[in-house]
Amino acid sequence: MPGSGELPSTQERATVPRRDDDLVRLAREDLRTLRKAPWFQEGRWSISPTNFLAETKAPLAVPPRVQLNDITGRVIEQMPGIALTVQEKVHLARALSDAGVPEMQPVQNIHLRRMREHVEGIRDAGLPIRLAVLCSTEDDLQVASASGAHVAEITIQGRPSLYSTYTGRRATSNDELLKRGRHLIAVAKGLRLSARADINDVGYSDIEYVRDFAKMAAEAGADSIYLADSSASLGPRAMGYLVGLVRSVAPGVPIGLHLHNDFNLAATVAISALEAGAEIFDVSVNGVGEKAGQLDLAPFAVSVEAFYQVQTGIRLDRMYELSKLVQDLSRIPIPPVFPVVGDRAFASAVMNVQMGEVYVDPYYLHSINPECVGNRRDLPLGRHTREFGLLRKADELGYALTIDQVPPALEDLDDWFELHKRPITDSEVIRILKGRRAELVRAASAAPARQ
Repeated sequence: MPGSGELPSTQERATVPRRDDDLVRLAREDLRTLRKAPWFQEGRWSISPTNFLAETKAPLAVPPRVQLNDITGRVIEQMPGIALTVQEKVHLARALSDAGVPEMQPVQNIHLRRMREHVEGIRDAGLPIRLAVLCSTEDDLQVASASGAHVAEITIQGRPSLYSTYTGRRATSNDELLKRGRHLIAVAKGLRLSARADINDVGYSDIEYVRDFAKMAAEAGADSIYLADSSASLGPRAMGYLVGLVRSVAPGVPIGLHLHNDFNLAATVAISALEAGAEIFDVSVNGVGEKAGQLDLAPFAVSVEAFYQVQTGIRLDRMYELSKLVQDLSRIPIPPVFPVVGDRAFASAVMNVQMGEVYVDPYYLHSINPECVGNRRDLPLGRHTREFGLLRKADELGYALTIDQVPPALEDLDDWFELHKRPITDSEVIRILKGRRAELVRAASAAPARQ
């Protein structure tokens, strides 16, 4: 087979298939009519204008800006076998701060000596990121203040019986919980901590308690009110209703959410809450956390900015590298097809799609510009890239194929993908182009069987 720079002498050279120039021009002109603000933002994304019709626009309750608070440092250690060092927490805090995240929760139990050291280590690094700490007792508040925390998230259970088991302190009525919350908010304010009133396990709460809690928190001077659905038992409409209820009782007090992804609905519930007026959301990088994880930072930030034009303050171009950092810290790899930050999130191995992106428009199938989130576009070989993918890769590698050589090479590639079931490397493509596919088959046959 000819190598780089050699052209076939007796057979016609195969060239990468192209679309008819007139059809390409027509498609480009038609798509250009869609590339208008607000649904199109140059270099960021291009979504459907249908999202901005009067009939489909989001409710007026959607805030112009939201705050995304990171809880990765805390919840990553609630997963089996994962414990970070102080240095790793500082590294994470620095990366979060560089990405525009305004606040993080670095620890779970502030009363533990090592957890205090983690908070103090981040404090001493002098990073421009606020530190939030969960507090359920006066002692927690004192330690949080002394350690350098900025925010005390005062956790009060959604039912008296749950408060008893959660804290080891007996509570017999909703009134007792409300009294406890009012007292802890006052203590936090006295320590010059920002006081966040948190109904933990809010899915277990009755409606009257949620209303009374919000009223109490507002009267006590809480800086925000959190609805924490740790059991993931509230669906989108139910959470939207609760956010609206709290807004009506405590107008002007920002409402935040803490969500779990047990039903794979964390983002859906968060969007419902956003439409109802929620302004603060707990997020984690890669959605890490106990059980099925939390609300994932990157796709949620992109979604609210693209579909709702809500400002997050997040540097979206740092999402890919931040994802890789947390993958390294947790030792938990994310799937290649993971939205936004996956290594194949912007890869397609279909010929018509690849041709559309190369010849017609970079947003042909991918609404998000991968560079916007620090990722990259990929046009890999696959069973359905066919002649376009094969010839494009051959040209890239410096191999000139003839028309007669294309069909058998495609057959060899097809067999290779059935055998290996993974992306093919350039060196393996070269072997196939050189007619050495048999070597690959023998090597695969000699390899241990996959478990």
